[in-house]
Amino acid sequence: VMPPQAPIFARNTRNHLFELLRPEFVMQYSVELSSDALCNMGSKDPDANNFNEEIFVATLHLINSVVPNCANLLQTNEETISNGIELVDFLHSNGINVRHIGRLYTHLQDINLKKLCFQEMVARILKDIVKEKLRKASKKYPTPTDGPIRFTILKFFNRIFIDDRDLFWTTTMKWKIFQKFGIGIEKYRVDNNDNLADYINFSYLIQRFGELTGIFIYEDAVSVLEVGKSHLVDSDIKKTSIIIKSMHIVEQAYGISLSYTASSKHGSEALRLYKLAENEFEKAASTCPYDYYTFYKWG
Repeated sequence: VMPPQAPIFARNTRNHLFELLRPEFVMQYSVELSSDALCNMGSKDPDANNFNEEIFVATLHLINSVVPNCANLLQTNEETISNGIELVDFLHSNGINVRHIGRLYTHLQDINLKKLCFQEMVARILKDIVKEKLRKASKKYPTPTDGPIRFTILKFFNRIFIDDRDLFWTTTMKWKIFQKFGIGIEKYRVDNNDNLADYINFSYLIQRFGELTGIFIYEDAVSVLEVGKSHLVDSDIKKTSIIIKSMHIVEQAYGISLSYTASSKHGSEALRLYKLAENEFEKAASTCPYDYYTFYKWG
């Protein structure tokens, strides 16, 4: 378990229980951080106060130093960052959680990179909204059919892009950006009437939304949403699928187990188990290429 991020900017002082520092940041940081900091489990430790203070210092270092430095680095490598997936990979490789993308935005000067960050924030907020609605729908209609799911998706799209378009994009989305990412976005502030839909690349946003949720609609339906005058129908939904986040530690542990078993075997049986272990290490490395321990055990 990674050390917690100090709840310096959080409204909920328990955020440290689920907002953890990235392993890339922890590995690069100059001080070893305790995973038991800021929690009751570690409060009995004689060095608890020091551990807690180190977490606060590390969090401030992440926000005040790492994020601005990565903004500068990102702008010198703009040609290599062209979409949300590459942006997220860049942030993670530098030890920055995606929840800090709003703070990264404030340090950027390049308009194209700012737009990319803005659309990533919007796509993730839309993901949160639709997943909450789908959870409620699954409880209300527990039968194994996708009918209620597709109906919920259509209702979601039609509400935010057609029925409540002005209210959602001039007020609701601005507040959600502030609540989730901790920033107010310059000319997109709540106290004016700017419609965020005017700043969106619809084709890109819907594609990115699909990558995050597994919900895709057809190209001509995207044009309908952009115009905002016609409702989507069931046939506009191209595909719905389940997005599963893979944790590399599962494949890593399985690889270690297989290699340990192989070390006690001989001949072809040992070779077979080593090959299976290698496959697991390869999967773990492709999921999280920044964990040196995977490569250490693989070697």
